[in-house]
Amino acid sequence: MAKKKKRRGHFCKVCKSYLPNERFSGKGHSTHVCKACQRLPKAERFRIEAMDTLWSFLVRQRHISDRNVVRLTEFAAADDPEVTRAVSEVFSL
Repeated sequence: MAKKKKRRGHFCKVCKSYLPNERFSGKGHSTHVCKACQRLPKAERFRIEAMDTLWSFLVRQRHISDRNVVRLTEFAAADDPEVTRAVSEVFSL
């Protein structure tokens, strides 16, 4: 049986890549967001993270819990029309 390849550094949740530790700030380590992605506007980062969360609700979960329903209602109140449209599609399922 082959050994699992160990990756060095951390995974950035926004740009979806493994980066060395030097690319993360102090808070970036715990939030899993690199320095370059932290410089993005908050609205764009929110849209990326919200769409990733919604995609995981559709693909990975069969049952959406009450806590996740609360999170979906927060996404529905967002200013981004793409996120609100995606939330309405998730609720319609």
